[in-house]
Amino acid sequence: MTIEITVRGRRSRASDSAHLISCNSGAQLRFSFDSEWENLPRRTARIHFHIGRCIRTEDYPLSGDECCIRVPAGAEYAEIGVYANGRITTESAIVPVFRSILDPESPCAQEPPDCYQQIIAAFFGVPKRYRSAHCLGSSSGAFLCTDSIALLMTKEDSHDTRTR
Repeated sequence: MTIEITVRGRRSRASDSAHLISCNSGAQLRFSFDSEWENLPRRTARIHFHIGRCIRTEDYPLSGDECCIRVPAGAEYAEIGVYANGRITTESAIVPVFRSILDPESPCAQEPPDCYQQIIAAFFGVPKRYRSAHCLGSSSGAFLCTDSIALLMTKEDSHDTRTR
């Protein structure tokens, strides 16, 4: 993924469709500089990643007009600017960050509870005054006993796939 950043005077801009993806170490920034910046050696991209109420600042030296960056987990958006030899952008390009499935903050990163956990959660989600059952736990599972039924819920051992 390559993000095009245009630098004119002291302003940097990205296209409206530009975005980054969290936990991605392969994002490429490609800068297009005007004549003010052309002959300045050792240009560096400065990126402020906004993570909740914190800002994480990282500098990436440019190789020619490009650099490869790593987008941290939890980032919501990035402000991207450039500096070189005392010249610095005063207006940063704002680029949103989409959360990847590798980001612990992403809803996709959390595994859904297994069937056993869902049944127990559903049972205990009912207010106590409305349930007329007892749940007894053991190392092999749990017994759910009501007035009319007794249900044994077991977790399969990874080495034992027999039905119990």
